[in-house]
Amino acid sequence: MKGTRTCRNLILVLGSLFVPIFLLFCIASFWRAPLPVAPTPPIIVSPDDLNGAAVPAAPTPPTIVSPDNLDRTLINKINNVTSPASPFTVALVNTYPAHDEVVASLAYTLVQIPDVSLSLYLSSPRFGFANLLHTFYPSSNRIYRPSAFNALQNVPDVVVLTTCGYADMKNVHKTLSRFLQSKPGMRVVCVVHNPAASGAKHMVQKYAGPLAREGAKVVLMTLSPHVGEYLKKVVSDRLKRDVESGGLELPVQWFVPTFVPGIEARCDGPTVGDREITGEHRADDHCFQRVAIQGLFEPGRRGYSSIFSALSAKMSSSNASSSNIWQNFRLLLLGSGARLKIPHELKPYVDIKNKLDYLPYYSTLHQNFALLPSFASDAYYTHKASSSVAAALITGVPLIGTERLLAAYAYLGSEALYIRGENETEVDAVERVLKLGKEVMKEKRKYMGSLSAEMIKRNMDVFRAIVLDT
Repeated sequence: MKGTRTCRNLILVLGSLFVPIFLLFCIASFWRAPLPVAPTPPIIVSPDDLNGAAVPAAPTPPTIVSPDNLDRTLINKINNVTSPASPFTVALVNTYPAHDEVVASLAYTLVQIPDVSLSLYLSSPRFGFANLLHTFYPSSNRIYRPSAFNALQNVPDVVVLTTCGYADMKNVHKTLSRFLQSKPGMRVVCVVHNPAASGAKHMVQKYAGPLAREGAKVVLMTLSPHVGEYLKKVVSDRLKRDVESGGLELPVQWFVPTFVPGIEARCDGPTVGDREITGEHRADDHCFQRVAIQGLFEPGRRGYSSIFSALSAKMSSSNASSSNIWQNFRLLLLGSGARLKIPHELKPYVDIKNKLDYLPYYSTLHQNFALLPSFASDAYYTHKASSSVAAALITGVPLIGTERLLAAYAYLGSEALYIRGENETEVDAVERVLKLGKEVMKEKRKYMGSLSAEMIKRNMDVFRAIVLDT
């Protein structure tokens, strides 16, 4: 009994000691324990950005969403743009051995648009045209003949026909019909140069209309607004029943031929005395003393005879012969074709450059203070677009032209022209411009550069809508 009592007393003593120690241990452990970790909430982009859409929960460590690291998919959603799984494929076709400046302008526009994969199918590139193209079109990309287009098995999303009315549509319409069997809704851009020509009217009626009925989204495109207005009348006349019934839609767009030709700017340097300096070299004096007429040497296109006659009369006058402004004057005839007959008295003042490659051609044209359209007919005011207007934009050289020219090519704006008065000859206007001085000429050039950039942006907007089918 005594031993049992002793054990019981020992247990009670140990128990009284253990309980306080255990409680102290628990309290200490609880005091040291960290607070529970709150779960990381999902990052929510504001409703203004994504219409309330949630981005998945941030990983550990958490990612801070900022413009610098915003996911490309998120950017596309914010901009309401769906990025294609693969680039839009565009085939640019020209089966006619001409209209190179239009091909270059179209190609330049298309390569600037993201998510576009461009292929070129061209007939007999001439005058070093491939070298010009490769100033902006990757040299690793081949330039194919049109026959390769007709053999294509991978159907492009968009086909652009550069000389649609003359040749292209006639040469490839069967291929386009084949394409439509596997890709309904394919876009076809048909560039029409002269809608008054019988070939263009025939094309609209026989090819463009039927292709649209087969399911192609055909866009007719001209190279100036005034040509577009004329073409709308042709479409209405040739496809009147289909258009009026609402069963056929052939929209007409206009596009301005211009691009950056990759030549050196030689006429915009600062003045040091009477010297013009750009970079480390003296700018060519022609920039301020020479005027140009460009294009095919054909009297039916440009009024060479009237220019020669007026210039001969001016040079033979006593006032002109003693005037400083005419002493260093030059007239540049730049183009290709039959040899022009220059009056003997004008030979000291006239330079002829025939069949230059395109890069030296544009460089030479750039070095003039103005460009004379010298239209030999009214067609360029009513239903045709002048290559001289395109050349002026491409090279940054202002035009000497009338209010009528400004009305037809309304996108130019008066700053792009030295306006010729109703009673002035082109030579009279040249004389007046020569007296304006170099600073005025520079300001005109500056405007032409800005206008070309503006037109390039507009061209991109036009084709972006076509490519994206919006």
